Amino acid sequence: MTVQLSDAQAQAVEQRCGSMLVSANAGSGKTTVLADRYVRSILEDGLTPGRILAISFTDKAAGELRQRVRRQLMREGGREHVRTLENGWIST
Repeated sequence: MTVQLSDAQAQAVEQRCGSMLVSANAGSGKTTVLADRYVRSILEDGLTPGRILAISFTDKAAGELRQRVRRQLMREGGREHVRTLENGWIST
């Protein structure tokens, strides 16, 4: 299932140079944006998960982000990167 991103969300995913803070209301698509940005950083920019820092406000949100990144990598041909997610910094 592919989610259609808004213009602001797509911009947040595409602009991967430097740090970014994503702040929005519950249910607005933050996790989708963060997962897309994380996966694009790996598949398109050649970063390893150990070089990416993703911080959320709750353990539940961090777990959801980790699951989405794993699923998206599997779906988009990044299987070899899935096992390296254990070295990634997705936390609270």
